[in-house]
Amino acid sequence: MAEQKTFYPADEFDNPLPAPVGVHRGRKSLPVRMIPYVITAVSAMILAFLAWVWMAGGLPGTKKDAKSAAPSSSQAASSDSSAQSDSAASSSSESSSASASESAASPSAAPSSSSPASSPSSSAPAALNRAAAVKVYNATGISGLAAAKAKILADSGYTSVTTGNADSTMSSTAVVQYGTAANEAAAKEIGSLLGISSVSLSNSAGDSIVVVIYQ
Repeated sequence: MAEQKTFYPADEFDNPLPAPVGVHRGRKSLPVRMIPYVITAVSAMILAFLAWVWMAGGLPGTKKDAKSAAPSSSQAASSDSSAQSDSAASSSSESSSASASESAASPSAAPSSSSPASSPSSSAPAALNRAAAVKVYNATGISGLAAAKAKILADSGYTSVTTGNADSTMSSTAVVQYGTAANEAAAKEIGSLLGISSVSLSNSAGDSIVVVIYQ
């Protein structure tokens, strides 16, 4: 059976405008063709980075670094406290050893300082010299007062006693003066015998004991 053909009226598509055929299928440029590859590579890198962050437990310098910093600071504090305790212990041991050495050294030092027989000649008083020359001067208007005081000294054992009248160069108060340390004990005894409290060392007395009588 013969096929029947259908005829349609001509329209605008039967006579298209002149234009290149297959333009939409032309060869694309290299940058355009590389875009899918670039997107795929960047996505793979992002995914790999996220996987590494997940496996590492966080970004560097955040959680793990903070956790690691905390033990290090606590270790530093503990080391400082241990160093302080060690220094305190060493200082206490040094002080205890120093006190022990001082206490050990004190018994040997005490006897040497308190030894009574170390220098008997230096601490012993001078011998009483009643043979010293004693000069009794009368600085009052009472006649015979110097002689009376000289007799008291002679009766007490003094063997070289002379008398005289005081002049203006002598002391204006009752006094016993001695010129050498050998006559110190005798001068003090003479002051006690004559009731004179002022006993002093004077270079003007020389080798004698000078007694000035005032009433």
